[in-house]
Amino acid sequence: MLNEKSLYTISTQITENEFIKPLYQSYCFSNISGTLLKLFKQETKKKGLPKDCIAELNPDCKKVILFIIDAFGWDLLQRNMQQPRTHSLKQWEEAGMLSKITSSFPSTTAVCMTELYSGVPTISSGVIEWFYYDGQVGEIINPFGFSLYSDEKLNCLSDQGFTPNQLLPTSALASSLNEIEVPWYAYMPDSYLKSKYNEAVLSGSKLVSILDRKESLNNFITNILNTPGPGLFTFYLPDIDEASHKFGPQSTVVNTITSNIIADINSTINYLKSKGTKATVLLTADHGQIEVDPAKTIYIDREVPELAPMLKRTKSGKITMPSGSPRDLFFHVQKDFIQEAKSLLTCKLANRAMVYLVQDLLDSEMFGLGKPSQQFINNIGQLAVIPLVNNTVYWLGDQHDFLTFKGYHGGLSKYEMETFFLCLNL
Repeated sequence: MLNEKSLYTISTQITENEFIKPLYQSYCFSNISGTLLKLFKQETKKKGLPKDCIAELNPDCKKVILFIIDAFGWDLLQRNMQQPRTHSLKQWEEAGMLSKITSSFPSTTAVCMTELYSGVPTISSGVIEWFYYDGQVGEIINPFGFSLYSDEKLNCLSDQGFTPNQLLPTSALASSLNEIEVPWYAYMPDSYLKSKYNEAVLSGSKLVSILDRKESLNNFITNILNTPGPGLFTFYLPDIDEASHKFGPQSTVVNTITSNIIADINSTINYLKSKGTKATVLLTADHGQIEVDPAKTIYIDREVPELAPMLKRTKSGKITMPSGSPRDLFFHVQKDFIQEAKSLLTCKLANRAMVYLVQDLLDSEMFGLGKPSQQFINNIGQLAVIPLVNNTVYWLGDQHDFLTFKGYHGGLSKYEMETFFLCLNL
């Protein structure tokens, strides 16, 4: 069944710039962790998705299975819904409840997965992007790698004397599940497991490595069947996101990968059904992607060189390059130059991107509900640049790293912000 109310509600969130405002109060990815707790009847003050997102539950269901398909946003879902090669999507919709939801902002994996795994909203955690300036470290960092932007060595922040709990949120989700003795098995790519990010954000969960998807799904099935009581089982799939970046979200490569993933999930569901498994199965995506032309990227340090002296300096004395991605850039500007920098960027980027004071975005609840933590304030900066339509805006830097990706996310377009939540019962 299609949740028409979710479609209508999100249609009311379109701004004059064709941006989609995150629905933190209801249909938003950030509320999935609260929903997971409520499915286990756990008392929580954390907001969950609206009740109409959940199919009528079987009271015998003690297990919750969640597939997170990175970058499989609403647009890609709808394009595959009528295709014979992915016919299972339509069957799942008819058997369960399909809702449109928004991503969080910025619409990135770092933001969304940190919110899901930790149960802590971005506005509190301060994890604002894949790369961002961290106020405690005084440099640009990569939270997923617990590393510096300038040093790709995994966990090199530990060498700087920082611990995961200093910079990252600890898992309120795992802690709440442990209180009611519900184990959580989190499956993710092997390369992700080596990061100290997990020591904080997924602390209390049972991490399982994905080396080969089919083999890992077989292990996933075995784990579900061999768990006698309740349990949460999450399986993260990054393949569509990786291919969409490289080839574009509308490419034949992405179509092929999508078909294979949907087929593998369908086989998993059917096998569990054949064994009489009683479970609630959830599918979702953290965000979508938008097709871009990297050759048309606007490099701010080239087009607006006069901006550089207005920016703050890192701990090492270098100019603080903007945080974020080509679809969402955040600038740390010296206090006396904030308005001047905003006017300059607004003029130079006219009709190509919107320039906002971060405080204005906070006031309009673009990052979340409630008061931001000091860590968030220290990390986010003072100015935000959000490209219009499918424009990309970036900072070239000393390395002359010209963009080559054909797909991006992070911004507020419907292609990036609109995603889905599917619930069905076995």
